[in-house]
Amino acid sequence: MKTITTQLFSFNELSEEAKQKAIQEAQNQFYFDVWESERQNSFETATELYHELEQIEEEISGSRLYAWIENNLSYYWREKKFVSKHDNGDLKICDYSHKYNCTKKRQSNILEVDNLENCPLTGVCYDYNFLSNIIEFMKQPNKNTSNLDLVRERTSYAKVNQEDYEYYTSEEYLREDLSQNEEEVYTIEGLTF
Repeated sequence: MKTITTQLFSFNELSEEAKQKAIQEAQNQFYFDVWESERQNSFETATELYHELEQIEEEISGSRLYAWIENNLSYYWREKKFVSKHDNGDLKICDYSHKYNCTKKRQSNILEVDNLENCPLTGVCYDYNFLSNIIEFMKQPNKNTSNLDLVRERTSYAKVNQEDYEYYTSEEYLREDLSQNEEEVYTIEGLTF
């Protein structure tokens, strides 16, 4: 019987050459996409929005398109504020009416929060990826951009998926991930034990 003793190291304890070996090993391993369902949900919701843009009876552009989006699609990213009536008769914006002595509470049709850049569809960062051309148009409307241009120029699911894959297998991401993973141990050469 033989006994072999091996020294094991965390990622941060490895030499730079061994770290590179560990990163290469991680890049070659199976890529598991934990965000697939969130990305798919965001894409499907964005597709519904783009379908509404596509179904406009005539091609519109510029300020007419801006107004149409504001009137017909902004419910995706507008959040109404709550207004409460207090015992003294004052109306106040009140997000936490249960903490205050509010006698009546209603949703305001005037006071709104513009949430367009803040993951408006599903609350996941992929919303921004799939709506980027609409967001840019709403920030700075262009008179030459039509509803069909927005539909044609939308970001594809494959592109977002590829960008994610490239990021999660990038040296930058893996270096950070491996340095924070204290359970993973390596040999002095940088091979996973």
